[in-house]
Amino acid sequence: RRGSGSSESRRDDSGTDRALSSVYVEMDQIREEFISGFCRTSNETRTVICEYERCPDGSVVMTEFGCDYEKCINSAACLILEQAREIEKN
Repeated sequence: RRGSGSSESRRDDSGTDRALSSVYVEMDQIREEFISGFCRTSNETRTVICEYERCPDGSVVMTEFGCDYEKCINSAACLILEQAREIEKN
């Protein structure tokens, strides 16, 4: 299956609308997702690549996130990570 996409707008703490968008490519059990949004740490728009695997029970687990969110001081409020985690729920 090949690319599909979505986009939405969210308001950050400064009251500014930030566009979040994603494009994905799905292969048998692996799905790659490109998620764009505003990064507070680098103070710019970033695109992060994520990789998800479909488990035998049908659930989806994020296996790669193209950003070092574990060490990021703003990871708790990261809209890009939040959007990436939403994909696991769907």
